[in-house]
Amino acid sequence: MPGTGAIAAASAVSSTDIWAVLGTGAIGIGGRAGGLVHRFGGVWHKVVSLPASLRNASLGAVLARSDKNVWVGGAVKNGKMGTTEAIGHWNGHRWKVFRLRVAASAARYRVVSMVTDGAGGIWALGLCIGTTSQQGAAVAPDLGGKCTGGFASRLWHETAGQWSLPVLPKLATRAHALLSLAAAGKSTWGVGLVRAGTTGLDGLIALRGPIPN
Repeated sequence: MPGTGAIAAASAVSSTDIWAVLGTGAIGIGGRAGGLVHRFGGVWHKVVSLPASLRNASLGAVLARSDKNVWVGGAVKNGKMGTTEAIGHWNGHRWKVFRLRVAASAARYRVVSMVTDGAGGIWALGLCIGTTSQQGAAVAPDLGGKCTGGFASRLWHETAGQWSLPVLPKLATRAHALLSLAAAGKSTWGVGLVRAGTTGLDGLIALRGPIPN
């Protein structure tokens, strides 16, 4: 593969036309720098230079609707020593970068998943992973998206080229967080974690839209 980062995500226009981002992925493991690579003609190419604000290792998502309609998700530094979700759009000729609108904080959020919404728009998942406890126990979800010591997630929705304010869906009465998204027709699926008792975690599956047949 060209570039120096790990493959964080991939998206296929067809079986012979695939886009991938080099970055850190949802679990925070990756290489030294972000990048965008494209497979066509049976070979991987590093053919698109990223805008300066997205040339870092925080890229974690890509959604390719065509070779002239590619979205990538990651993060940019903010004024509170944290990171805020950012999204780039490649139209085949130039980039447009969207710094998503939310109050800056010390939390380190970044986009880790992007899918179509079944109605022409896009859902993007922002995820923050806090620190583990001193005993090394698994980090648990936080309510309210604060990410003070565990996982926290929030959703962003694009329609007609505009991104909404962050959405914090209430999926359970206990603390919970989504980790990834998947699209199926007019339905959007999310998978994540929900707190079980005082120290345990259970899996979580969420559905928006009709149940596919």
